[in-house]
Amino acid sequence: MSILRSPIPRPALVYALAGLLPFLACTVLVFLRGDDTQVAVTVEALYAAVILSFLGGARWGIEIPRQVPRAGVITLTMMPSVLGFATALWTMSGDQGTHAASGLGILAVLFVACGVWDVTSRDVPDWYPRLRIALTLCVVILLGVSALGVLLG
Repeated sequence: MSILRSPIPRPALVYALAGLLPFLACTVLVFLRGDDTQVAVTVEALYAAVILSFLGGARWGIEIPRQVPRAGVITLTMMPSVLGFATALWTMSGDQGTHAASGLGILAVLFVACGVWDVTSRDVPDWYPRLRIALTLCVVILLGVSALGVLLG
């Protein structure tokens, strides 16, 4: 038995892949071990918070056209923004090694949580979970490698 799946729309795929480039660049900079390591971690954490906000906004956009949007879902759509922002602040504060590594790890967990929500949702187009699985894996790996680089620093 074959299940027909629509392809991932080219613009969504191209922009999604382009959106991985800042994560990749920051991860590379962390391992160059120059004076810019902390800047790379800060930029990566801020960019991760922005992308988490974008993911929450995408889910908001799916929910809001309902005649009566579900309050619980609307509340959940706000969590990536709030938690991502708080974690980015944590990443930039205190002991830069410990806070930076743990902050990047928390951001990775937030991406996994958003990814699980998207993959298990019945409200998204059939191609969206496939895109989100691939992107989530890439982002989580890059954040994890950056965190490891900070710890090895």
